[in-house]
Amino acid sequence: MKTRRDSVKSILLAMAFFMVTACQWWQAKPSTLVLRFYPFVGDSPLALSSGLYPNPGGEGSYSIRDFQFFISNLKFKGKEAEHRVPQSYHLARFDNQQGIYELAITLPGGQEFDLMELGIGVDPEANGTITVAGDLDPNGRMAWSWDVGYKFILLEGRLNQGDKLLPLVYHVGFDENYTTTAFSLPGDTDVLNLKVDIARLFTANTPVDLASLPTVKFDRADAARIGEGLNTMLSMCKDECAE
Repeated sequence: MKTRRDSVKSILLAMAFFMVTACQWWQAKPSTLVLRFYPFVGDSPLALSSGLYPNPGGEGSYSIRDFQFFISNLKFKGKEAEHRVPQSYHLARFDNQQGIYELAITLPGGQEFDLMELGIGVDPEANGTITVAGDLDPNGRMAWSWDVGYKFILLEGRLNQGDKLLPLVYHVGFDENYTTTAFSLPGDTDVLNLKVDIARLFTANTPVDLASLPTVKFDRADAARIGEGLNTMLSMCKDECAE
């Protein structure tokens, strides 16, 4: 015959089991990390079409009509875990009302990550195929029309030198331009703010006179010169990236 003590014991065991199960479920619940990319030209926030920025290596100032670039192969690392984001090809655009690019990443629960790695551009394997993955679209504007592959960065605008207006077109996307970078993750955060400094494309080493290099498309040496800035184009902001 089941005594009252046995009944109480059964209830306590059931409660303990429930609490352990609930705790395990909570720890395993996926979390979301939001990446926010804020575009700048040096210390000035990007203002598409209306903003004017000094020619880094010469006279005049330039404006930017369009700027896009691929972010790829997001990977998160911790002491005991590693997570690769599937279908991780994302096209960062800034022609929206907020003027920033926001990307929400789902991370597995019950794991701690202290490092985020990402690529700027498209890795050689994906760049050599016409397979659709993430934001990769072989029929889209970021795909080359003359060959298989993608423009890693698209920047278009114009250079103003007095009465002279010179179109600027920078489409960079050879395999060797693919760049990886990494950021330490602050603990207990669900938003990571990143500054995108477009000026680094023209000032990584010797400042580029845009009048002498107004177009970059098919020349590997020219693409390499612009691509040198990809290593330092992204940096982390403590809070919202502000002027």
